[in-house]
Amino acid sequence: QLISILKELSNQGITIILATHNEELGYILGAQQIGLIHGKEVIPSRRNILRGQSFNKDDRFFVTLTDGQCLEHTCNFTGEAAFSLDPSAVILTKAPLKTSARNVLNAEITGLTRDNDRIRAELDSGFPMVVFLTQASLDEMGLSIGSEINVMFKASALRLIGFNR
Repeated sequence: QLISILKELSNQGITIILATHNEELGYILGAQQIGLIHGKEVIPSRRNILRGQSFNKDDRFFVTLTDGQCLEHTCNFTGEAAFSLDPSAVILTKAPLKTSARNVLNAEITGLTRDNDRIRAELDSGFPMVVFLTQASLDEMGLSIGSEINVMFKASALRLIGFNR
């Protein structure tokens, strides 16, 4: 009952601040998570949190995201769910490729920053997304802020991290 009330308030545009040790609940309810260790903010361990309605069709599992996009996943679950997508599991291409990756999205690069020995690319694919690539890949592909690219990842790369039955 509490989850339904909090979701209704959030849908009305009301900001909710919730402190919880229940990570699944946080990912189901929260549009943004902030991690704290000893009172200091830390980068959340999970990036690319996708929320939506998971369903089964022809013995395959899909999730319809809140923006209407539909992605395939391999988690045997139906209902409201949150998934994470590891930034290292994403492949960027300049043109669509025929591969075993079940999910292909169009995206625009909105930010590029160095993150130690790799480049952190921020993307807009209808929802915000973070991926990592090498400087050599960035240079060889001629990518920059504003570049249009294809984003590919396997269905098994989507990990179920929270759900509401």
